[in-house]
Amino acid sequence: SLSKAACLRIQKELMEWEASPPPGFKHKVSDDLQ
Repeated sequence: SLSKAACLRIQKELMEWEASPPPGFKHKVSDDLQ
């Protein structure tokens, strides 16, 4: 299992990705949600 530090780092990176996703990523996620 992942350590707590690793989980926190992954959560932080995911938040940063949602704030400024790479081109095409945000569009793909939006399609999946609908």
